[in-house]
Amino acid sequence: MSRISRREFLMQVALGAGVLAMSKMPGSIGRSTSTLISTAEEKTIFLEGVVVYVEHDRLEVKNEETAFTLFVTPKTRLWKGTITSLEAVESGDYIFARGLPKGGIIEGEFEATKIWVNIANFYGMIVDREDNRISLCVNGCTSTAPLPVYVNADTLLNEKRGFNLSALTAGQYIQALGLYQKDGSLLATRIFTGS
Repeated sequence: MSRISRREFLMQVALGAGVLAMSKMPGSIGRSTSTLISTAEEKTIFLEGVVVYVEHDRLEVKNEETAFTLFVTPKTRLWKGTITSLEAVESGDYIFARGLPKGGIIEGEFEATKIWVNIANFYGMIVDREDNRISLCVNGCTSTAPLPVYVNADTLLNEKRGFNLSALTAGQYIQALGLYQKDGSLLATRIFTGS
């Protein structure tokens, strides 16, 4: 199984690829210090950053290089572990999004088409499992303790729902995608074993 970073996976999703494939992120466009990336589909812009605050129809977002406003409409598809609404988003959440620049001369305002909140992608070796939790050694566990990865009835294993955790064993390498939690754990929505 090829290793893919969180950023590479999310870029593939945002660009509409819908598959786990290795690729390098295209160069930035827009303002010279911006991390905004143009996509072919729908002429949307790829955006990412930390939510500064949430209003009734918008998110104020900031990253290392820029700040922007992301408007949420009834057409916006918002994911935070599952498809949800703007009420689930909190200050401090990290988002990846696709958005259309809003008309006029105002810069930094976008209408969101898709938003992924606190989505994370980890690759590592299972070092322990019990009940509904896997301990995942990421990057050889050289700098951190194993990552707690939780599964539930909605977690897919190689695109199959309703798997038993005994299908995974210590020493096995997996790719775990899902919702990164405030406690530093991952609620896995998908796990890939490469077999």
